[in-house]
Amino acid sequence: MNRLKVGKYFLFLLSFACLGLCLVSCRKKEKTPSSGGELKKTQPERVWNQTSISGTVQIPDRQDHSGILVYAAGKSLMSYTDAEGNFTFLNAPVGKYEFFARMDGYRVASLGPVAVEGTAEKPAEPVRLATILLEKAPQPTPEEAYGDLIGKVELESGDPAEGVLVQILGTLFKTVTDEEGVYRIYNLAPKTYTLNFSKGGYMSQTTSVNVAAGEPVFVGTVQMPPVVEPQKFRRILGSVEMYDLKGNLTNKFEGVIAALEGTSFVALPDGAGKFTFDKIPPGKYTLIATAPMFKNRNKIEVDLADLEYTNVSMILDEIPSESAKRGILRGFVKLEAQEDHSGALIALTGTTIVAVSNNDGHYVLNDVPEGTYTLLAQAEGYVPMVIDRLDVKSGEEIEMEPLNLSLRVEPPQVIYTDPGDGQADVMVQMVTPLYVRFNNKMKPESLQRAFSISPSVEYKFFSGRQNRQSDYDLLYVELLGAANKNPFLFDTRYTVTITTAATDFDNLTLAENYQFSFTTGKASITGTVPYEGETDSFVNLQNPIYVFFNASINPETVNEGMISFSPAPETIPSVRIQQDPETGWSVLRIFVQLNHATRYTLRMDSGIRTITGASISNLPYVTHFSTAERRETTDLAPR
Repeated sequence: MNRLKVGKYFLFLLSFACLGLCLVSCRKKEKTPSSGGELKKTQPERVWNQTSISGTVQIPDRQDHSGILVYAAGKSLMSYTDAEGNFTFLNAPVGKYEFFARMDGYRVASLGPVAVEGTAEKPAEPVRLATILLEKAPQPTPEEAYGDLIGKVELESGDPAEGVLVQILGTLFKTVTDEEGVYRIYNLAPKTYTLNFSKGGYMSQTTSVNVAAGEPVFVGTVQMPPVVEPQKFRRILGSVEMYDLKGNLTNKFEGVIAALEGTSFVALPDGAGKFTFDKIPPGKYTLIATAPMFKNRNKIEVDLADLEYTNVSMILDEIPSESAKRGILRGFVKLEAQEDHSGALIALTGTTIVAVSNNDGHYVLNDVPEGTYTLLAQAEGYVPMVIDRLDVKSGEEIEMEPLNLSLRVEPPQVIYTDPGDGQADVMVQMVTPLYVRFNNKMKPESLQRAFSISPSVEYKFFSGRQNRQSDYDLLYVELLGAANKNPFLFDTRYTVTITTAATDFDNLTLAENYQFSFTTGKASITGTVPYEGETDSFVNLQNPIYVFFNASINPETVNEGMISFSPAPETIPSVRIQQDPETGWSVLRIFVQLNHATRYTLRMDSGIRTITGASISNLPYVTHFSTAERRETTDLAPR
């Protein structure tokens, strides 16, 4: 297989790596060298809320029982049996499970429900499931042959996509996504299906997929946006009664103002003393009323958390005439970018003395007792203005300086990153993507100045329309694992900083530097050729299997005994390690003659080490592919 073909397969592999690896049972075994060159297992530290689940599944009349899929429905626990039919799930969390075993040509078998329980006082005990023998399934006719599908769901909010309900409309098939957002549905008759995805707080999605008999169908990643609930506004219907010094009703509503304390909501009663507050957000409020020469008899607490509307009645009592000796504050308030300056609320905090500006912005605060006050001016959408230590003397009339309220502006913010802050085990690839999303459209050149990553990494930077992955509110960075200088390294903690140099198109900058950190995973297998689930692959002694690593491998730790196939191949496999000249990473080539038109399971055991002695994190590694039908001799030349 020439270099161009390997590159083609590798790029194709990367696009499906996230889904393909979900089918793989990845379990890390810690091993340390012992005398004589043998490897010795170390016991994992016992924790109370995790334990191991093991069992045996076998096939009657067969010596090799490897390659049987064992999985927990609706969970990410998945493993394959070894040659004896044994399987083990390490570090299974406390919870309830239902396990199944599956193998092509055999009936799906239930291993029964399992409840893993544990407390700090009584840690969870290891669980051993009963041994199961698979039953041969009847040979299906073409009309009865079944297919599978696998896919992934992502929530646009960035939250884990666990527990999304996946249903096939018009059927009884349904499942839920695991912690990674992955779902699987087995044994589907070949046809076109409509999948429905639903989760509380998110908009339901549907997609169509064609299922064929044989290999699993990979469904494209489904994005679920959050539901934006419409604002349910509240309403207050009120009336005012005014009493003179003798306790008689009076109809002097001209100067009356009703207000919700601490907000910019104000209302003016009509000629009958009626007033209304509309479009009030749900919440709890304090309602007050004021008028010259009158005082509010009492404040009214209004709870609009659940009620859509409420009726209130306010009472104002006349103040004795000596109050005329009190002070008066008058002035103007100006609302930036407005010709109409009405509706601004001006109040002396801690009192019921409130005024509302008219069209020109004029306001008057009457009946102010002698004292020192704090004046507050506010309006919806504007930055409040406060004047402290305002001294008022008895009978004094004060002309205030103009109050200029500025529009409230929201600086840009980082609302999403991938990898997320604190994320671990980020896989190092030749090109590892990094995304930063903002709530506003940003100037690309400012993001270039604002971005940095530590430790230093060679990267390619895209913002605005520079790349199909980037946009004005989405920064896209490619971290280069194949760089000659400062490559993106595994088993390393990186910190990304976006400084206040980041500027949106309103020339607003981030309020403060934004940082997030993530940690890369250890050395690992990044993919294979043939890739996971590939059909019609061509493997023989001239066309080897390729296994790609993101590190340089010590050739002395690789041998044929670590490689096994099910069913057994025609020849004994031989292995060779070569280095990619661009990255310095290793590629393992497996030379073996395989039968035509056969589905194979390739398993690689633990023990392979990097040149620094580090283990490979996703060993044992299992992948599946099917070989092509027999071809004419003229077709057997390397592609």
